[in-house]
Amino acid sequence: MSSNHELKEVSQTQMSHTTDIKKSSIVDPESSQQPTGSSGMSATIFNIVNSAVGAGTVAIPLRMKQCGLVLGTLLTIFAAISTGAALHFLGRVGSISKAKKYSDLGFYTYGRKGEMITVAAFLLLIMAPLIAYHKIVGNYLNADLSNVESLPSLLTSSEFTSLVIAMGVILPLSLLKNIGHLAKASLVCLVFILYAVILVVYQCVANISKIDFSKLVLFDLKLSILSDLSVMVMAFVSHTTIIDIFNDMKVPTVKNKLFAVSISNFIATILYLIVGIFGYLSMDVYLKDKTPFATADNVLTWNPEIAFLVGRIAFAFMIAMTYPLFLFPTRQLADWIIRETCSSNTKFIKSYNSKPDLVRIIMTFVFIFFPYAISCIPGLSLDFVFSIFGFTAGSLLVYILPSLFFMKIKQQIKPTFGEKMLAYMNLGVGFILLVVGTTYYLINAFNSPQV
Repeated sequence: MSSNHELKEVSQTQMSHTTDIKKSSIVDPESSQQPTGSSGMSATIFNIVNSAVGAGTVAIPLRMKQCGLVLGTLLTIFAAISTGAALHFLGRVGSISKAKKYSDLGFYTYGRKGEMITVAAFLLLIMAPLIAYHKIVGNYLNADLSNVESLPSLLTSSEFTSLVIAMGVILPLSLLKNIGHLAKASLVCLVFILYAVILVVYQCVANISKIDFSKLVLFDLKLSILSDLSVMVMAFVSHTTIIDIFNDMKVPTVKNKLFAVSISNFIATILYLIVGIFGYLSMDVYLKDKTPFATADNVLTWNPEIAFLVGRIAFAFMIAMTYPLFLFPTRQLADWIIRETCSSNTKFIKSYNSKPDLVRIIMTFVFIFFPYAISCIPGLSLDFVFSIFGFTAGSLLVYILPSLFFMKIKQQIKPTFGEKMLAYMNLGVGFILLVVGTTYYLINAFNSPQV
């Protein structure tokens, strides 16, 4: 960490991590460590919550409806526990390996092959929010602009509004060198999320007399539960940024990491259960006489009132301001891939190293406008994006790889019986999602007129 304790882009010497990982000393992960970062416990908890809670919030009510209130609640709690366990595994392995990024864990435990698999899965998983965020921003703002008859159709299209936000909000924030500069933006994001939760509760309570409780589904167990679980798991994902968050802790002991993860997932679980339950209860009331732009998978589009208009705009900007948090580690890995691939070309590496600002700008443009282009594909749905990336890369990064990393060095870590059981459980769930879930979803997706 630098003297000003801000998270910075990985430097050239940091990116040459192979030597660092090989030489890292084996320490007792339970022992106290010297302060290394700038984040106290409350800041760490806030960062984990902010990196996890986001776009998935608005889709939870539909998942509750599809599997039932009781089963949906159980799935949400299971997703919180299992993803939290994975974060705990990553924290413990990170304490020993001195990892600077997620892929370092793969190298430390399984060598070069483990590192490459981790990098591939990481880039695939992180594409889900990057694509989805463009689509959400466009849909949210387009929902209300499309009703303004005086505006040309081009200006009210979701693609155009998403492009404007990408250029005016996402790009400037993503070009910042230090991720620490996004702290204030993250605080605003949390306020917007809480406002959205309040709106969902309000629209349910305001229409409590119209709800037909006899038609509520409590428990509907079917194979599509795999898709519901995948989306709920994606709602808890902060695994792509967790190494950076842990490395910025003042006292990164395993106990402190476990406490931060436990409290963060508890907060996220409460928020998701509130939105899921209250949103499902009021879903049929609003979708019966739905507004022209209402969609079942987006709770904030159901109500045309001005408070919800503000909520949609606020949530769109919250998504836009969260985007750079995902772009930061993506840029790190892209930089690492270029250096590893071209390491023998000294002339290129010398030129590459001499223009760090230009490299950062080019990478930022690529990781903003390539996902944007994918989000513009006609008929592409958020459900498809979250489900397919969740089944594949998500199952690897959230369930399979953390468990494999953890069990690979169990002689050094000395896991408890409970930790072993959680690791084996996550491995089983991960493989089921990866194989059965992916196959099931692809068959259904390609039989559907819309992906």
